[in-house]
Amino acid sequence: MATYDAFVSYSHAKDKPIAAALQAVMQRLGKPWYRRRALRVFRDDTSLSATPGLWPSIEQALDRSRFLVLLASPEAAASPWVNKEISFWLDRKNADTLLIALTDGELAWDNAVGDFVWRERMPLPPVLTGRFASEPKWVDLRAYREGADPREARFIEAGPTSPPPSMACRRRTCSRRRYASSVAR
Repeated sequence: MATYDAFVSYSHAKDKPIAAALQAVMQRLGKPWYRRRALRVFRDDTSLSATPGLWPSIEQALDRSRFLVLLASPEAAASPWVNKEISFWLDRKNADTLLIALTDGELAWDNAVGDFVWRERMPLPPVLTGRFASEPKWVDLRAYREGADPREARFIEAGPTSPPPSMACRRRTCSRRRYASSVAR
């Protein structure tokens, strides 16, 4: 059972403000009035407490997440933590559950090779070489490093948008109860 809808992996040096804004947007997106947040998002700064076992805590959060959102930048690609998180993710889950949000650098897909064009200052970690069966859709968030408004639709596209099946069932149950109480009046 997934505890989190998304795990956000990013470079603390450059993308901390974007990660925080993305988390806030995903948690408010389509939120019913009676829920605290729409999606449960793991981001180390807000989801981890002080612990002697940092990596085991991150492993546990990765295992309990439905999607991994990578804030892709050359700094993230060079980060040992981001590489470790993505390696762990891909050892256990499908690459289709890894979502890419580009925050710096350039991404290009080579159809002939069936992989990204790997070049200097590549925003993707090396562990992603050859890991996608087909070109993934990614979201361009480079403008947000310059302070663009995170309420724009392009920013919202970066995270998972569908609630887990259990939430959909709860919504149907609530709708049925409201309908039944209105008919009974």
